[in-house]
This record gives sequence, structure tokens and C-alpha cells, in this order.
Amino acid sequence: MVGEKSSGNARSPLEDQGTLQQLSRLFGETLTGGWPELAQSAPGGTRIRRPRWWLKLTAVLGALLGLVLLLRQVSAPGLSRRDADRTEHYASELANFLTDGDLQRCAEFVKQLEKESPTAPGDARPSFLVERTEAALYRYYDADPKRLDRVTSSVGRNGRQPELRVAALTIASRAERSEAISELEQLGRRWPRDGRIQYLLATALAFRDKQAQAKLCFEHSEDLSPAWLAHRFEQVKFEIFADDQTAADRLVKGMVRRSPDSLWTRLAQAVLSGAKDAGSPTLPPQAAETEEPAVARANQALLAAEVSQKRGDALEAQRHLGRACRLVNDQAPFVLDFAETLLSDGAVELAAWLVDYSSWPRDTSPARAEMERKVRDAQSAARAKAKSVPARSRSQTRRSKKAARSGR
Repeated sequence: MVGEKSSGNARSPLEDQGTLQQLSRLFGETLTGGWPELAQSAPGGTRIRRPRWWLKLTAVLGALLGLVLLLRQVSAPGLSRRDADRTEHYASELANFLTDGDLQRCAEFVKQLEKESPTAPGDARPSFLVERTEAALYRYYDADPKRLDRVTSSVGRNGRQPELRVAALTIASRAERSEAISELEQLGRRWPRDGRIQYLLATALAFRDKQAQAKLCFEHSEDLSPAWLAHRFEQVKFEIFADDQTAADRLVKGMVRRSPDSLWTRLAQAVLSGAKDAGSPTLPPQAAETEEPAVARANQALLAAEVSQKRGDALEAQRHLGRACRLVNDQAPFVLDFAETLLSDGAVELAAWLVDYSSWPRDTSPARAEMERKVRDAQSAARAKAKSVPARSRSQTRRSKKAARSGR
């Protein structure tokens, strides 16, 4: 009944196990203790096992790796196109600089193009542009033997390609080019707008004393690539040798307009002034190693050797000639050309000294043998002429004395 006291032995609702289970389900273990189900599955109060931290980290890293691979696969075509566009840009700029004879920029851009495709085989590059540029840089810029090795290696693999034949004839000496005149003529017909091929053909023809044909090729080369200062310097020397100072003067003026501070231009001015004055040219000041390319400085040293020889200072001439050889790393094509230049300029004894010098190539190539024979023949002829001069002088003296006695 209402108002009656419960008996003293009545149990509290909290003591009822069913009530505790219902409260635990409703409010959690913070009020009533652990869950009964958990107590049954973990007897003796055993702790719940949770995943280790490194398993979670591995799962996260795996997810990130998958995401990166997915993004790379999606973006790969776009990256490839951008890389190809950048490579094409460098190749286009390099081709323009090579056409214009801007060898300093060629040296910069050929490095960039190599970085873009460092493992690409030679025949995968556009028209063997890298090899043709390396050949030009070797021959007219720094005479770096590493460039020669790269070009030679590519020529060895793909030597039949016409573009590489141009590169091979670029690194060759004038004597070697003269053995390939027919091939150069064919290359000229294949690329009639390439002034560099016309220059190579002109030097080959000049070596064989085909002056009229060489002059036409030099002029064609000038029309197609007037800014190639190294080629124009050689053309100035050719015109002076051919006794056409008017053409030489026109060429020098053109070089001055385009690049008055270039060492090639200043050397051309010195050669022309010496020809006009019928004496020794006034050489420009010796260029510092960081200011001008090594090949230009070697030609300056060669010209200084000729000037010293004309002044009768053989030791100074030999010193300059030795320096010219060192500047081109004693490379055979340059040394052979030095000998041919000295012969053309009448410095026969200096050319003979070069043949006996340590820089002279010791191979068995036909070009070396021919140049050595030409130098020895010229030396013998010069010595024979020197011996005949005193004899003629004594004969003239005797005739003069006899005529004088007859007059008295």
C-alpha cells in the first residue's frame, strides 16, 4: 500500500543486473561500468588491442604513393609536350645562331639542348644539329678535343648521313678537304643556301690552286653567311694572296660594320694594312684568354710568328708559332693548316721548323704526308735559290767591271 515502508530486505534497483545492463546501454560505461558484452569477450579485464601506429603510417603512405602515380600518369602527356616544345625551342635558336656564325651563343645553347635530351642518339636529334654545331665550335671557336671526340664518335656511327659528312669535313684540315672536292660539290647542290658548305669548298679548291673556282665559292659563301667572321677572315687572306685588294678592302669594311671589336675583324684589318703598305702588319694587342676564342687567338699568334720571321727574329717567330699550336691543343687539322698558311705567305723556313716541332702530327694520314712533302720541297727550292743569288751577283759584278774597263 501507499505509504508503507519497504521491508528491510528489499533490493535496490541498481543491484538488479538487468537494470544495470539497460543503463549501460543507454548512458555508457561512465555511469555504470563496462559493457557486459565486452566483459564477456575480454575475460579477466584484458585490454582491447588497437592497430599499431606503423600500420596506420604505412596505409597513409600507400595512399599518397597511389595518388602521386595517378597524378603523374594523368599529367605525363602534358609534361612530355612541354619538354618537347622546350627542346624544339632550343634547337630552333641554335640553328639560327649557327647560320649567323654567333659561336658564343652556339656554345651556350648546345649545352642547353644536350641537357634537354642528354641520352638521345645522334640520329634522333633534328638534322644532327648538335654534331654540326660541335664541329663548327671545335674548328672556329675553342679547338676543344672533347668536341672532336663527340663528333668523330657520331660520324663513326652514322657516317653515311649527309649532315654528318658536312660535320666531318668541317673538322678536317684544308688538305683533307681538298681530297673531297666532288663530295663537297654534291653537298653544295643538296643545300644550295648553306654558306658554310660553300666556304668548305672554297678552301678545298684554293688548296689545289683552283683560284678562279675558289673565288666564286668564297663570294657565294659571303652572300649566304656574311656574318661568319672566321670565314671572312680566311676570304680576306685569299683575296690578298690573289692580289685583289679591292675585294679584300670591301670584305674588311663589312666585318667592321658587323663586329668592329671582334678579334677576327682586327686581324683582317692588320693583314690588309700590311698588304697595302707592302710591309709587316701592325698586330692588335694580345687578347686575354677570357676575352676571345682560342682559335682566333691562335691565328693572331700565327700572324705574329710571320711578322717576327720577316723581321729576322727566328727565335721569336718560333715562340709565337709554338704558342699558336698550344692554343689549339696541338690538334692535327690546325697544325696542318698552319703549315699551309706559312707556305702560302712565303715563311718557308718557319713551316720547316713546324714540321720538326713536337706539335707536328705523327700519324700516317695522306694529308700529313702531302703537307710534309710540300714543305720539304719548298725548303729545298728556297735554299737552292739562296745559293744561286750570290753566284749571279758575282757574275754581274764581273760583267760590270769588264764594261767599265771597256769604257775607259
